[in-house]
Amino acid sequence: MSCSQCHLKFHLKCFCSDDSGGKCNSCLSNNNDIQDGADQDQQEYGHRYDIPELSELVSKKGLTILHQNIRGLLANKSIICQILDGFRNIHIFSVSETHLSPESEVEVQIEGYMFIAKSRASDQGGGVAVYISSSIPFQRRMDLEQEDIECIWIEILFPKTKGFLVGIIYRPPDSSKHLCPNFNYKFESMLSTVSAENKECILSGDINCNYLVPSDHKEIKSILSYFGLKQLISSPTRITRESKTLIDVICSNVPHNIISVRVIPAGLSDHELNNVKFNPRIITCRNFCQL
Repeated sequence: MSCSQCHLKFHLKCFCSDDSGGKCNSCLSNNNDIQDGADQDQQEYGHRYDIPELSELVSKKGLTILHQNIRGLLANKSIICQILDGFRNIHIFSVSETHLSPESEVEVQIEGYMFIAKSRASDQGGGVAVYISSSIPFQRRMDLEQEDIECIWIEILFPKTKGFLVGIIYRPPDSSKHLCPNFNYKFESMLSTVSAENKECILSGDINCNYLVPSDHKEIKSILSYFGLKQLISSPTRITRESKTLIDVICSNVPHNIISVRVIPAGLSDHELNNVKFNPRIITCRNFCQL
């Protein structure tokens, strides 16, 4: 079904109600004060998030990582709460275009998840953030982040595994005043520092680089390939009435450890939900002290 307001497609059985006026959740959230009546929202919307593709993904063994260009995190917080509550095995949920200010970051924290954000200080818009399940041991790697690039790096520290890196990035469109003038140079420098760690790495986010068009932003694609990061998504991640593009990416430098990658229409914005199931490599050490 198409939203009567923004004309984007969404799943009728998952996201529409009789009193929605044919609008998707993103439009409904933007037109209403979602901060009031949170309990009523949970009762009204909770049963709608029966997303078979996501249910199947989280039921598999491994680490579940999601990415969503949210186009406004504050407006969609209640929906994300319901998804995280309904699908218990979501370990990392990263979001781009959070449209937060540093002062509003406290308003989108969710119980049971650590929240890290990198928001624009001077102008709302853009921004990245990540929810990390309290069951996941990690540390933020600010030493890997570039000041002028909207990105976050964390290192996951499971027992008996070598630490592996998870990055979240947002690259504004070419026309944006917020795009770093020498983005490609700083992007390459950042990935060089990450590569020097010699660790497994997953990078997700919206880089506004269309992988459905081979000639689009070839230099950015070459930088990713040079550092061994393979882009794993093959279907459109942003669909409008005029176009279909693949600008939201999931990249890995050890793709054979990826169990599954999917693009799921979730109705949260005009971008689709990207998710990956990852199997960390277990390192077994012999204890010679017991011999």
